[in-house]
Formats: sequence, C-alpha cells, structure tokens
Amino acid sequence: MKRVVFVCAALMLSVGCSKSVVNEDVVIDDVPVNTPVVEDFSDAIDIVEKALPDGYTVHFDFDSYNIRPVDLGRIHRIASDLSGRYDYRLELLGGACPIGEEEYNINLGKLRAEAVADVLLEKLPPEAMVIISVGERHLVSEDPAEYEKNRRCEITIKG
Repeated sequence: MKRVVFVCAALMLSVGCSKSVVNEDVVIDDVPVNTPVVEDFSDAIDIVEKALPDGYTVHFDFDSYNIRPVDLGRIHRIASDLSGRYDYRLELLGGACPIGEEEYNINLGKLRAEAVADVLLEKLPPEAMVIISVGERHLVSEDPAEYEKNRRCEITIKG
C-alpha cells in the first residue's frame, strides 16, 4: 500500500512520465495532468459511488481483459457523469489472480486497466487517468475459491 501511495505522489510531481516499471512489480502508464485540481471533490466521489456501488471494481473472467456487459454500462455512466469536469483524477488499478507467471499477470493487469480506460476515453480526457498494474502482488483474496475477486480493475477517484 505504501508503494501505491508513493507511486501516486511521484506521478503527481512528475510532468511527463511515459511507460516505466516501479520496483519491478507495478507497471504504470501516465499522461501528464495539466488540469486544475481542487481539494473538494466529494460530489465527484458521489457520482462514482452511484455508478459503481460495488466499490468501483470491474471484474474480469479468467485470463481475460474483456469487459463484461454488466460492467460496461457502469463504466459508461462514470464517463458520462464526469464528462466536462476537471476536478478529479481516476486511478485505474489492474490486478490478476496468482495463477500463472508473475510477468504475465503484471501485463494482464495492465491490459485490464487499459480496457477500462478505453471505455472511459470515449468521454474523458487521457490526462484524467492513471493506469497502474499490480498483477498478483496485491491480492483481494488468497483463497483459491475466491480468486475471481483478484481479476479486477479498481477505479478510484483522486483529488
């Protein structure tokens, strides 16, 4: 968790970071943010909470980065509700279950976050998003019966 906070802080300070690997376990794609940021973004958080009531998490099938139809509508709703606003930044954190090679899962997490970003980009600017892949490094559940919880993209709003 400290690494994610550090990575987010470092990204906010950087002006133009392309693709890089941080601590060899988190892949980040970032576009510089040139939009004003305000401290009070509670109404934007409310918008996202209404659009994604399950904790802003999009789940994926095993070994897939195809967005399920049930989640597609929610992602479109987030994009519509945030369109035209500039007081937020979305962090898209892609994850995977621990089945498979670590490098493969880092890439799969990245592909999952990029799939969500592609839908959001229909209405939101790229500088409003940060893509992070944790692969299998930050599991929601270590129980094999619950591995599907790890196959995800968490959408978090930052101010």
